[in-house]
Amino acid sequence: MSHFSKLRFPALRRSAGPMRTATVTALRPKLAMTPLSSLSIRALAPSNPAAFLGSANHHLGPRMYSSEATHDSLQAQAQKLVDAGAAALQSGDLDAALAKFEQSVAIYPSTTGHFNAGVCHYQKGQFPAAVEAWRHALRIEPNDADAHLNLASAYYMHLKDTDRALEHLARASELKPQDGEIFYNYGCILEAAGNIEEAIDRYRRAVELGVERAQVNLRNATARLMQGQAS
Repeated sequence: MSHFSKLRFPALRRSAGPMRTATVTALRPKLAMTPLSSLSIRALAPSNPAAFLGSANHHLGPRMYSSEATHDSLQAQAQKLVDAGAAALQSGDLDAALAKFEQSVAIYPSTTGHFNAGVCHYQKGQFPAAVEAWRHALRIEPNDADAHLNLASAYYMHLKDTDRALEHLARASELKPQDGEIFYNYGCILEAAGNIEEAIDRYRRAVELGVERAQVNLRNATARLMQGQAS
């Protein structure tokens, strides 16, 4: 049976246990100072310099501010709370980290704050709350591939909702069509769901993108399909 190879938790990327390995994309520590219409957020892994570093533009939530000075002040306060939450998470204090991230989004709604709050909930085993936090992040920035990946992980591994996991993997693969790990994960879940032909297509794409272990999955899934056709 195939395994779900990589789970991406957008705030500190670090390896974890099976299903094969899980990467926690963690700390998104920066809320860059930008115009009122948007804010730029970077994913950063302080403990792993080789980890993924990505950026995206994120629209602000529904709050309106009376002046740019007020906006900058609120953003600065939120940034300090994100920094404090990042430090607490690095030291292993999940409760303190979560409190800081939740205070941050109360002051200044951002993808970063909700995203990192989701990471804390996930690490505490609070999977429905993690899902809700990542869904909030997607309401602000629907094209956040890491949030889609985290939701796929939570839905598949903990909430046993394969259909929703596949929906989020489909979206993540559209947003990051050159990421072989996404296609590998996508193939694993499709195969587990019995969608062998679709799984083969995703494994083939993963191989094309350089995921060597997908070759084994591709061979096994192809043999499984042929066996089913012969019987």
